[in-house]
Amino acid sequence: MSRASWDVQRRTAFVTGGARGIGLETARTLPAAGMSVVLIDRDGDGAAAHAHELGDADRRGEAAV
Repeated sequence: MSRASWDVQRRTAFVTGGARGIGLETARTLPAAGMSVVLIDRDGDGAAAHAHELGDADRRGEAAV
């Protein structure tokens, strides 16, 4: 059985719990696949700091509380 292959480039991922732990580690892998990332967390300052880290010239990193 073959694995499904999805094109995720130019897509946006919304990652809950993205300011720390598993959510943050997951979010760190997504820009390499061509995705923009929105971090959602109760820790708005932490999410904003990591969103800035994830963004670059081609992709946006955003935070939401």
